[in-house]
Order: sequence, then structure tokens, then C-alpha cells
Amino acid sequence: SGNLLHFCIIRESRGSGIVATGCLPEVLDCLICACGASGLQAVDINGAQPVIDHVTFASNMGNGISLSGKVSPVIKNCIFAKNQDAAIRTDAGTETAISITACDFYSNGQIRYSLPDGNFVDDPQFISTGFHPDYHLKETSPLRNQSSDGYNVGTRFQYTDTTTK
Repeated sequence: SGNLLHFCIIRESRGSGIVATGCLPEVLDCLICACGASGLQAVDINGAQPVIDHVTFASNMGNGISLSGKVSPVIKNCIFAKNQDAAIRTDAGTETAISITACDFYSNGQIRYSLPDGNFVDDPQFISTGFHPDYHLKETSPLRNQSSDGYNVGTRFQYTDTTTK
């Protein structure tokens, strides 16, 4: 415990963007996109309640988040958009008590559970999702100022794409 991933961009990883076994750090204000598997994969987090807050999971080849074993995350103010499998997947036999608040679930491959009230299924209206995507929200996005803390849903930090255009 006490570990933190904050203000990170994890993009185009060949496998999962984050893989955690035994301990999942708090993941805050991150962009996890275009990974070759899941954005975040957590296994047997030993009953802890890791917080995943203001994270944008977009265009991953697997799930946004994949959970197995004993894990009970608090997931809030996140965007799950265009992940090829599920936004959040739990494997058979997984002991979970997932708390999901003020998250957006848009155009993911599957939804294997019903969403609790207070979540969204809106197009987040990213600035660009093309070859050089910009996952900031447009001014017209329905997710602006809709998080549980009054900010935009998804990552809040202002990053700059430094790839060659």
C-alpha cells in the first residue's frame, strides 16, 4: 500500500498497460490507451480497496480493466471508451465488491453487468481519436463538470502529444 501512479500516460503497450499482482497502487489522473491487451490487469489484490480515479481507458485491444482473484476496487470518475472487450471484466471465481461511481461507459465490446445509478453511457466527445488521438474532452462533451468532485470525468491533467506528426 502507499504506492501511487499519478499523471501517467501509458500508451501502445504490447501487453496490458498496468499489471498488478498482490498490490495495486492508487491510479489517479492517468491516460491508458491503445494497449495490446487490457489497460489495467489486477490479480489477487488481497482484499485491499485500491482507488482508480479520473483515469481514461480508451481503445485498448482487451478490457479497460481486468480483475481476477480477490480484489475490491473503488472506480470513480473514469472513462471507458472503445475498449475491444469489456470496460470492466471480472473472471469466473473472482471475489469482488466493485464500487463504480460517475464513470462513463461508451462503445466498449461488452458489458457483463448492470451499471449502478450515477454512471454514464455517453459519447465522451474526445478532441480527436484518429492517428494522433487527443483524449481531452471537447467543450460540448456531456462529461464536462460531471464527476463526483465537480471536475470533468476522465483524466484531468493537461498532457501534450509529443509523437512525430
